[in-house]
Amino acid sequence: MSNLVLANYALASALAALSAIVSRRAPEGRPLTAYLAWMALSDLFRMALNRAVHFAPHPLHGIPRLLFHLDVSIVLSWSFLFVACALLYFLGRGARVPIVLWLLATLVAALAYPALTGPRLVKVYTIASTGCLVASAGSILWCLFRRRDAEIGLPHLVIILYTLTDVAMRAVPYSKRLSDWGLVQASNVALLSACIVAHVAWVLRHQHRGREQSAR
Repeated sequence: MSNLVLANYALASALAALSAIVSRRAPEGRPLTAYLAWMALSDLFRMALNRAVHFAPHPLHGIPRLLFHLDVSIVLSWSFLFVACALLYFLGRGARVPIVLWLLATLVAALAYPALTGPRLVKVYTIASTGCLVASAGSILWCLFRRRDAEIGLPHLVIILYTLTDVAMRAVPYSKRLSDWGLVQASNVALLSACIVAHVAWVLRHQHRGREQSAR
């Protein structure tokens, strides 16, 4: 396992922990905390799933096939649950729709097995992530330019940073991203680091406010 991969695991766990700390003081951040915790844990969970499926004969049957479909559902969840958070924070509604679509996509992928594997499955991942990115970016732009009552907080900033990073990575050809996985990992390290800095700044600012209020 490369140093960049280890750094990603460590930073993702640290960000989820910091988000949980912030959510204790600002409950509106709990949905994002749940998503960040899921992102941190799901990668580790997938490592175990992939090891269990890798050595099974193909096409898969029984428990290995069930584990494969679970892995597919996890990958799809990254995109659909993210857009659910974006809709919740920037539009204040519509978060249930991506969750339903995620479950439907998981079901369709399972029913289409074994035809939907390999490059075809990667194409499904790409279509799903692109559609969710467009929906997330659209909700952000709508909030920033059309909602006069919008209040941008820490969860909004994190979602914006994730979206901007995804948009920037889309400028890199997919074949390049696939062949140079280190580039993807490095961008994730930069993203997670920026989000951690934002959380630390939030905590320090509110601690300072708390001390000022206690001194009065």
